[in-house]
Amino acid sequence: MRLISLLTALIVSASIAQAPEYTLAIEVKGLHCQGCVEPVESGLKQVSGVKSAKLNFKTGIATVQFVEESATVSELVNHVAQIPHAMGKSMKYTGALLLQIEGDLGKVQKALQSLSGVQKVEKREKTVLRLTFKPDAKVRYAQIADAVKRAGGKIAPWKSAHNDSHAEHHH
Repeated sequence: MRLISLLTALIVSASIAQAPEYTLAIEVKGLHCQGCVEPVESGLKQVSGVKSAKLNFKTGIATVQFVEESATVSELVNHVAQIPHAMGKSMKYTGALLLQIEGDLGKVQKALQSLSGVQKVEKREKTVLRLTFKPDAKVRYAQIADAVKRAGGKIAPWKSAHNDSHAEHHH
């Protein structure tokens, strides 16, 4: 019996260890000053599966290392709105997932819009889509990647927020 529980523990820990790690770009709105950075980074790090979170105040983009274990991508993005604002309860942060897409943005946009739990998919610029999720959404990264692939597109790696030229031109 002890051997079975040991084997079960090994299998469970191996499956957790094999969960893929993603680098996500989360657009954070509602930032007012440099003082907003620490609460947002800390708030993101409280979500299960977040390995690191770095928010670039100038671009408003948080680069998050995330292993999708007990929280989904949509739950992580929606969690931004739950983070207490540095300037008090009357203020709110909001989050959106940014995806760098290779391929036909229009087709990919339609495919992502059809996913259950996705609230809105907008073109942010010529290769970037901005996704927001319904409040109770449980959308996994694999579902997003699969929809992009079915539409003939590919998710390209996000450039670090520290040298993110896309967002620099946006403000």
